[in-house]
Amino acid sequence: MNKPTVVVVAGGLATRMRPVTESIPKCLVDINGKPLLEHQILYLRDRGYTSFIFCIAHLAQKVKDHFGDGTTFGIHILYSEEREKLLGTAGAVGLARDTLTEPFIVFFGDVLISLDFDDLVKEHIRQNRDFTAVVRELPIDYAITSLVTLDKNHTMTTFIDMPTKENYTDHAGEQIYGNNGVYVVNPSVFVWIAQNTVCDFAKDIIPQLLKAGKNVGGYICNDFKEFGRLDKYGRFVRTWRGKDVFVMTKKNKAIFLEQEGVVIKKLSVEDSVEQIELMPGIVDAIKKINGSTYFTFIAVREHHSHSSLAQTAIENRIQMILENAGASVEGFFICSSENFPGDELVKKTKKEFPYVRFPQSWIVCNSPVNRQGVASIGMQLVILDEKRKLADIIDEILNT
Repeated sequence: MNKPTVVVVAGGLATRMRPVTESIPKCLVDINGKPLLEHQILYLRDRGYTSFIFCIAHLAQKVKDHFGDGTTFGIHILYSEEREKLLGTAGAVGLARDTLTEPFIVFFGDVLISLDFDDLVKEHIRQNRDFTAVVRELPIDYAITSLVTLDKNHTMTTFIDMPTKENYTDHAGEQIYGNNGVYVVNPSVFVWIAQNTVCDFAKDIIPQLLKAGKNVGGYICNDFKEFGRLDKYGRFVRTWRGKDVFVMTKKNKAIFLEQEGVVIKKLSVEDSVEQIELMPGIVDAIKKINGSTYFTFIAVREHHSHSSLAQTAIENRIQMILENAGASVEGFFICSSENFPGDELVKKTKKEFPYVRFPQSWIVCNSPVNRQGVASIGMQLVILDEKRKLADIIDEILNT
Protein backbone atom coordinates (compact mmCIF):
# COMPACT_ATOMS: atom_id res chain seq x y z
CA MET A 1 0.00 0.00 0.00
CA ASN A 2 1.30 3.44 -0.91
CA LYS A 3 1.44 5.51 2.24
CA PRO A 4 -0.72 8.64 1.97
CA THR A 5 0.45 12.13 2.85
CA VAL A 6 -0.18 13.19 6.45
CA VAL A 7 -1.47 16.74 6.89
CA VAL A 8 -0.75 18.09 10.37
CA VAL A 9 -3.02 20.90 11.59
CA ALA A 10 -0.86 22.88 14.02
CA GLY A 11 -1.71 26.55 13.63
CA GLY A 12 -4.14 27.27 16.47
CA LEU A 13 -3.58 29.85 19.21
CA ALA A 14 -4.07 27.31 22.05
CA THR A 15 -5.44 29.97 24.41
CA ARG A 16 -6.38 27.38 27.05
CA MET A 17 -2.71 26.40 27.30
CA ARG A 18 -1.46 29.88 28.15
CA PRO A 19 0.97 31.03 29.43
CA VAL A 20 2.93 28.05 28.03
CA THR A 21 1.77 28.74 24.47
CA GLU A 22 2.53 32.45 24.53
CA SER A 23 6.13 31.71 23.54
CA ILE A 24 5.80 28.36 21.73
CA PRO A 25 3.02 26.75 19.67
CA LYS A 26 1.18 23.93 21.40
CA CYS A 27 2.61 21.30 19.05
CA LEU A 28 6.08 22.10 20.43
CA VAL A 29 5.32 21.86 24.16
CA ASP A 30 7.81 19.59 25.87
CA ILE A 31 7.02 15.94 26.60
CA ASN A 32 10.01 14.02 27.97
CA GLY A 33 12.54 16.27 26.28
CA LYS A 34 10.86 16.26 22.85
CA PRO A 35 8.10 18.42 21.40
CA LEU A 36 4.66 16.84 21.56
CA LEU A 37 4.33 16.67 17.78
CA GLU A 38 7.75 15.07 17.34
CA HIS A 39 6.62 12.01 19.33
CA GLN A 40 3.72 11.44 16.93
CA ILE A 41 5.75 12.21 13.82
CA LEU A 42 8.35 9.60 14.80
CA TYR A 43 5.56 7.11 15.55
CA LEU A 44 4.26 7.62 12.00
CA ARG A 45 7.71 7.59 10.42
CA ASP A 46 8.52 4.26 12.06
CA ARG A 47 5.41 2.88 10.33
CA GLY A 48 6.45 4.09 6.91
CA TYR A 49 4.76 7.51 6.71
CA THR A 50 7.32 9.98 5.41
CA SER A 51 5.36 12.61 3.45
CA PHE A 52 3.97 15.45 5.57
CA ILE A 53 2.34 18.84 5.11
CA PHE A 54 2.34 21.09 8.20
CA CYS A 55 -0.47 23.66 8.34
CA ILE A 56 0.94 26.38 10.58
CA ALA A 57 0.15 29.91 11.72
CA HIS A 58 0.74 30.85 15.38
CA LEU A 59 4.50 31.16 15.95
CA ALA A 60 4.98 29.38 12.63
CA GLN A 61 8.70 30.11 12.37
CA LYS A 62 9.39 28.13 15.53
CA VAL A 63 7.80 25.05 13.95
CA LYS A 64 9.94 25.53 10.84
CA ASP A 65 13.06 26.06 12.91
CA HIS A 66 12.56 22.79 14.76
CA PHE A 67 11.44 20.47 11.97
CA GLY A 68 13.02 22.12 8.92
CA ASP A 69 12.36 20.16 5.75
CA GLY A 70 12.14 16.94 7.76
CA THR A 71 15.49 15.50 6.67
CA THR A 72 16.80 15.32 10.23
CA PHE A 73 13.81 13.13 11.14
CA GLY A 74 13.90 10.94 8.03
CA ILE A 75 10.78 12.49 6.50
CA HIS A 76 9.81 15.17 3.96
CA ILE A 77 7.85 18.24 5.11
CA LEU A 78 6.08 20.91 3.10
CA TYR A 79 4.55 23.92 4.88
CA SER A 80 1.20 25.59 4.30
CA GLU A 81 0.98 28.83 6.27
CA GLU A 82 -2.06 30.93 7.20
CA ARG A 83 -0.57 34.39 6.84
CA GLU A 84 -3.52 36.79 6.94
CA LYS A 85 -5.99 35.13 9.32
CA LEU A 86 -6.74 31.81 10.97
CA LEU A 87 -8.98 29.76 8.69
CA GLY A 88 -10.05 26.96 11.03
CA THR A 89 -9.03 23.30 10.79
CA ALA A 90 -10.59 22.67 7.37
CA GLY A 91 -9.77 26.08 5.94
CA ALA A 92 -6.11 25.57 6.84
CA VAL A 93 -6.02 22.20 5.05
CA GLY A 94 -7.81 23.78 2.11
CA LEU A 95 -4.77 25.95 1.43
CA ALA A 96 -2.86 22.80 0.47
CA ARG A 97 -5.50 21.44 -1.93
CA ASP A 98 -3.32 21.70 -5.04
CA THR A 99 -0.81 19.29 -3.48
CA LEU A 100 -3.36 16.73 -2.28
CA THR A 101 -4.62 14.73 -5.25
CA GLU A 102 -5.02 11.36 -3.47
CA PRO A 103 -6.75 10.40 -0.21
CA PHE A 104 -4.76 11.86 2.69
CA ILE A 105 -4.66 11.75 6.48
CA VAL A 106 -5.42 14.81 8.59
CA PHE A 107 -3.93 14.87 12.05
CA PHE A 108 -4.26 17.51 14.78
CA GLY A 109 -0.90 18.46 16.21
CA ASP A 110 -1.96 18.40 19.88
CA VAL A 111 -2.86 14.71 20.25
CA LEU A 112 -1.07 11.42 20.88
CA ILE A 113 -2.70 8.30 19.52
CA SER A 114 -1.59 4.67 19.24
CA LEU A 115 -3.36 3.96 15.99
CA ASP A 116 -2.91 1.38 13.24
CA PHE A 117 -2.83 3.97 10.47
CA ASP A 118 -2.45 1.31 7.77
CA ASP A 119 -5.66 -0.37 8.87
CA LEU A 120 -7.42 2.99 9.07
CA VAL A 121 -6.54 3.78 5.45
CA LYS A 122 -7.41 0.27 4.24
CA GLU A 123 -10.81 0.46 5.92
CA HIS A 124 -11.46 3.86 4.36
CA ILE A 125 -10.72 2.44 0.91
CA ARG A 126 -12.53 -0.87 1.49
CA GLN A 127 -15.71 0.90 2.55
CA ASN A 128 -15.41 3.38 -0.33
CA ARG A 129 -15.64 6.28 2.11
CA ASP A 130 -15.55 9.93 1.18
CA PHE A 131 -14.41 10.81 4.68
CA THR A 132 -13.43 8.77 7.75
CA ALA A 133 -13.16 10.16 11.27
CA VAL A 134 -11.29 8.36 14.03
CA VAL A 135 -13.54 8.25 17.08
CA ARG A 136 -13.41 6.91 20.63
CA GLU A 137 -16.10 5.25 22.70
CA LEU A 138 -17.58 7.40 25.44
CA PRO A 139 -19.07 6.07 28.68
CA ILE A 140 -22.70 6.69 29.57
CA ASP A 141 -23.38 10.20 30.92
CA TYR A 142 -20.06 11.52 29.65
CA ALA A 143 -20.23 14.63 27.48
CA ILE A 144 -17.50 16.26 25.37
CA THR A 145 -17.37 18.71 22.47
CA SER A 146 -18.71 16.30 19.87
CA LEU A 147 -21.44 13.67 19.68
CA VAL A 148 -21.05 10.88 17.13
CA THR A 149 -23.16 7.81 16.43
CA LEU A 150 -22.40 4.94 14.05
CA ASP A 151 -24.44 2.12 12.54
CA LYS A 152 -23.40 -1.54 12.66
CA ASN A 153 -21.07 -1.01 9.67
CA HIS A 154 -19.46 1.98 11.38
CA THR A 155 -21.06 4.36 8.90
CA MET A 156 -21.60 7.67 10.64
CA THR A 157 -25.24 8.49 11.34
CA THR A 158 -24.86 11.54 13.59
CA PHE A 159 -22.20 14.19 14.13
CA ILE A 160 -22.99 17.14 16.36
CA ASP A 161 -20.37 19.71 17.27
CA MET A 162 -20.82 21.28 20.72
CA PRO A 163 -23.85 19.12 21.59
CA THR A 164 -26.43 20.25 24.15
CA LYS A 165 -27.98 18.23 26.97
CA GLU A 166 -31.02 17.80 24.74
CA ASN A 167 -28.83 16.28 22.02
CA TYR A 168 -27.54 13.67 24.47
CA THR A 169 -31.09 13.01 25.68
CA ASP A 170 -32.18 12.40 22.09
CA HIS A 171 -29.51 9.67 21.82
CA ALA A 172 -30.00 8.11 25.23
CA GLY A 173 -29.34 4.38 25.16
CA GLU A 174 -27.11 4.59 22.08
CA GLN A 175 -23.34 4.12 22.06
CA ILE A 176 -21.89 7.60 21.79
CA TYR A 177 -18.46 8.37 20.36
CA GLY A 178 -16.16 11.37 20.53
CA ASN A 179 -14.10 12.91 17.75
CA ASN A 180 -10.34 12.25 17.99
CA GLY A 181 -9.24 14.83 15.43
CA VAL A 182 -7.76 12.30 12.99
CA TYR A 183 -9.33 11.91 9.54
CA VAL A 184 -8.86 10.23 6.18
CA VAL A 185 -10.10 12.59 3.48
CA ASN A 186 -10.75 12.18 -0.22
CA PRO A 187 -9.74 15.19 -2.37
CA SER A 188 -13.38 15.45 -3.53
CA VAL A 189 -14.16 16.91 -0.09
CA PHE A 190 -12.42 20.12 -1.11
CA VAL A 191 -15.65 21.03 -2.92
CA TRP A 192 -17.07 21.81 0.53
CA ILE A 193 -14.04 23.85 1.64
CA ALA A 194 -14.20 27.30 0.07
CA GLN A 195 -10.93 29.07 -0.73
CA ASN A 196 -9.64 31.35 2.03
CA THR A 197 -12.81 30.89 4.07
CA VAL A 198 -12.97 30.10 7.76
CA CYS A 199 -14.36 26.61 8.31
CA ASP A 200 -13.81 23.65 10.62
CA PHE A 201 -14.09 19.93 10.00
CA ALA A 202 -16.22 19.37 13.10
CA LYS A 203 -18.39 22.46 12.96
CA ASP A 204 -18.91 22.69 9.21
CA ILE A 205 -17.53 19.99 6.90
CA ILE A 206 -18.61 16.72 8.55
CA PRO A 207 -22.22 17.88 9.13
CA GLN A 208 -22.37 19.11 5.51
CA LEU A 209 -21.09 15.80 4.18
CA LEU A 210 -23.69 13.88 6.18
CA LYS A 211 -26.46 16.21 5.02
CA ALA A 212 -25.36 15.67 1.42
CA GLY A 213 -25.57 11.89 1.86
CA LYS A 214 -21.85 11.29 1.47
CA ASN A 215 -20.26 8.11 2.73
CA VAL A 216 -18.76 9.16 6.08
CA GLY A 217 -17.33 6.49 8.35
CA GLY A 218 -16.11 6.18 11.90
CA TYR A 219 -12.98 4.24 12.84
CA ILE A 220 -12.86 3.37 16.54
CA CYS A 221 -9.64 3.89 18.48
CA ASN A 222 -9.72 4.49 22.23
CA ASP A 223 -5.93 4.75 22.59
CA PHE A 224 -5.93 8.53 22.60
CA LYS A 225 -4.68 11.54 24.56
CA GLU A 226 -5.20 15.23 23.86
CA PHE A 227 -3.77 18.30 25.57
CA GLY A 228 -6.51 20.89 25.45
CA ARG A 229 -5.90 22.43 28.87
CA LEU A 230 -2.90 23.46 30.91
CA ASP A 231 -3.86 21.22 33.86
CA LYS A 232 -4.07 18.14 31.60
CA TYR A 233 -0.67 18.91 30.14
CA GLY A 234 0.93 19.44 33.54
CA ARG A 235 -0.46 16.20 34.95
CA PHE A 236 0.67 14.22 31.91
CA VAL A 237 4.20 15.63 32.06
CA ARG A 238 4.55 14.79 35.76
CA THR A 239 3.14 11.30 35.43
CA TRP A 240 4.96 10.22 32.26
CA ARG A 241 8.34 11.76 32.85
CA GLY A 242 10.96 9.40 31.41
CA LYS A 243 8.41 6.88 30.09
CA ASP A 244 7.07 5.80 26.70
CA VAL A 245 4.19 8.22 26.13
CA PHE A 246 2.39 5.79 23.84
CA VAL A 247 2.03 3.24 26.64
CA MET A 248 -0.35 5.71 28.32
CA THR A 249 -2.68 5.82 25.36
CA LYS A 250 -3.28 2.06 25.69
CA LYS A 251 -4.34 2.12 29.35
CA ASN A 252 -8.03 1.35 29.87
CA LYS A 253 -8.33 -0.08 33.37
CA ALA A 254 -7.12 0.90 36.82
CA ILE A 255 -5.81 -0.28 40.16
CA PHE A 256 -6.99 1.97 42.98
CA LEU A 257 -4.90 1.98 46.15
CA GLU A 258 -6.38 3.31 49.37
CA GLN A 259 -4.30 6.28 50.47
CA GLU A 260 -3.95 5.55 54.19
CA GLY A 261 -2.89 2.06 55.12
CA VAL A 262 -1.91 0.99 51.60
CA VAL A 263 0.08 3.89 50.14
CA ILE A 264 1.09 5.79 53.29
CA LYS A 265 1.05 5.07 56.99
CA LYS A 266 -2.04 6.41 58.72
CA LEU A 267 -1.95 10.07 59.69
CA SER A 268 -3.29 11.90 62.70
CA VAL A 269 -4.62 15.44 62.51
CA GLU A 270 -1.49 16.62 64.34
CA ASP A 271 0.90 15.17 61.75
CA SER A 272 2.63 17.49 59.31
CA VAL A 273 3.07 16.76 55.63
CA GLU A 274 6.79 16.21 56.24
CA GLN A 275 5.91 13.26 58.51
CA ILE A 276 4.29 11.27 55.70
CA GLU A 277 5.82 7.82 55.33
CA LEU A 278 5.19 5.35 52.54
CA MET A 279 4.03 1.87 53.41
CA PRO A 280 6.62 -0.92 52.96
CA GLY A 281 6.69 -2.29 49.43
CA ILE A 282 4.47 0.43 47.94
CA VAL A 283 7.13 1.84 45.59
CA ASP A 284 7.87 -1.54 43.99
CA ALA A 285 4.14 -2.27 43.72
CA ILE A 286 3.41 1.05 41.99
CA LYS A 287 6.36 0.60 39.62
CA LYS A 288 4.86 -2.70 38.52
CA ILE A 289 1.50 -1.05 37.86
CA ASN A 290 3.22 1.82 36.01
CA GLY A 291 4.70 -0.66 33.55
CA SER A 292 1.36 -2.32 32.85
CA THR A 293 -1.85 -1.41 31.02
CA TYR A 294 -3.42 -0.28 34.31
CA PHE A 295 -3.67 3.28 35.56
CA THR A 296 -2.43 3.83 39.12
CA PHE A 297 -4.96 5.79 41.19
CA ILE A 298 -5.14 6.63 44.88
CA ALA A 299 -8.55 6.52 46.57
CA VAL A 300 -9.03 8.75 49.61
CA ARG A 301 -11.74 8.37 52.23
CA GLU A 302 -13.31 11.76 52.89
CA HIS A 303 -12.65 11.68 56.62
CA HIS A 304 -8.98 10.97 55.87
CA SER A 305 -8.65 13.97 53.59
CA HIS A 306 -8.51 16.35 56.60
CA SER A 307 -9.12 19.49 54.49
CA SER A 308 -8.84 20.33 50.82
CA LEU A 309 -5.65 22.28 51.50
CA ALA A 310 -4.13 19.49 53.56
CA GLN A 311 -5.09 16.85 51.02
CA THR A 312 -3.46 18.85 48.22
CA ALA A 313 -0.29 19.06 50.27
CA ILE A 314 -0.46 15.32 50.99
CA GLU A 315 -0.88 14.54 47.28
CA ASN A 316 2.06 16.73 46.34
CA ARG A 317 4.21 15.10 49.01
CA ILE A 318 3.26 11.57 47.90
CA GLN A 319 3.95 12.43 44.25
CA MET A 320 7.33 13.92 45.12
CA ILE A 321 8.42 10.91 47.18
CA LEU A 322 7.26 8.48 44.48
CA GLU A 323 8.85 10.43 41.63
CA ASN A 324 12.16 10.51 43.49
CA ALA A 325 11.90 6.72 43.67
CA GLY A 326 11.01 6.36 39.99
CA ALA A 327 7.27 5.69 40.46
CA SER A 328 4.13 7.74 39.88
CA VAL A 329 0.34 7.81 40.16
CA GLU A 330 -2.08 9.29 37.63
CA GLY A 331 -4.76 10.60 39.97
CA PHE A 332 -6.21 11.03 43.46
CA PHE A 333 -9.95 10.68 44.10
CA ILE A 334 -11.71 11.62 47.36
CA CYS A 335 -14.91 9.71 48.16
CA SER A 336 -17.34 9.85 51.05
CA SER A 337 -16.58 7.37 53.81
CA GLU A 338 -20.17 6.10 53.96
CA ASN A 339 -20.18 4.76 50.42
CA PHE A 340 -16.49 4.09 49.94
CA PRO A 341 -15.70 3.45 47.15
CA GLY A 342 -19.08 3.30 45.31
CA ASP A 343 -20.60 5.39 42.53
CA GLU A 344 -18.86 8.58 43.63
CA LEU A 345 -15.49 7.06 42.77
CA VAL A 346 -16.75 6.09 39.31
CA LYS A 347 -18.10 9.56 38.53
CA LYS A 348 -14.98 11.36 39.67
CA THR A 349 -12.69 8.98 37.80
CA LYS A 350 -14.65 9.11 34.54
CA LYS A 351 -14.62 12.89 34.60
CA GLU A 352 -10.84 12.79 34.17
CA PHE A 353 -10.33 9.32 32.66
CA PRO A 354 -13.47 8.40 30.72
CA TYR A 355 -12.05 5.22 29.20
CA VAL A 356 -11.44 3.32 32.43
CA ARG A 357 -13.29 -0.01 32.39
CA PHE A 358 -14.41 -0.63 35.94
CA PRO A 359 -15.30 -4.33 35.56
CA GLN A 360 -11.61 -4.94 34.74
CA SER A 361 -10.38 -2.63 37.51
CA TRP A 362 -9.38 -3.34 41.11
CA ILE A 363 -9.26 -1.55 44.45
CA VAL A 364 -6.86 -2.47 47.25
CA CYS A 365 -7.98 -1.35 50.69
CA ASN A 366 -6.63 -1.64 54.20
CA SER A 367 -9.88 -1.19 56.12
CA PRO A 368 -13.55 -2.16 55.83
CA VAL A 369 -15.37 -0.96 52.74
CA ASN A 370 -18.91 -0.90 51.44
CA ARG A 371 -18.77 -4.23 49.62
CA GLN A 372 -22.18 -3.59 48.12
CA GLY A 373 -20.86 -0.33 46.70
CA VAL A 374 -17.88 -2.12 45.18
CA ALA A 375 -20.17 -4.75 43.68
CA SER A 376 -22.51 -2.10 42.27
CA ILE A 377 -19.72 -0.58 40.17
CA GLY A 378 -18.41 -4.00 39.14
CA MET A 379 -14.93 -3.44 40.49
CA GLN A 380 -12.89 -6.19 42.12
CA LEU A 381 -11.78 -5.81 45.73
CA VAL A 382 -8.71 -6.91 47.69
CA ILE A 383 -8.37 -6.26 51.43
CA LEU A 384 -4.72 -5.94 52.43
CA ASP A 385 -3.64 -7.89 55.51
CA GLU A 386 -0.42 -8.92 57.20
CA LYS A 387 -0.41 -12.34 55.53
CA ARG A 388 0.12 -11.02 51.98
CA LYS A 389 2.66 -8.57 50.62
CA LEU A 390 1.28 -5.81 48.43
CA ALA A 391 3.75 -6.65 45.65
CA ASP A 392 2.41 -10.22 45.56
CA ILE A 393 -1.17 -8.94 45.34
CA ILE A 394 -0.24 -6.65 42.45
CA ASP A 395 1.52 -9.55 40.68
CA GLU A 396 -1.65 -11.63 41.00
CA ILE A 397 -3.80 -8.82 39.60
CA LEU A 398 -1.46 -8.15 36.66
CA ASN A 399 -1.32 -11.86 35.82
CA THR A 400 -5.10 -12.31 35.98
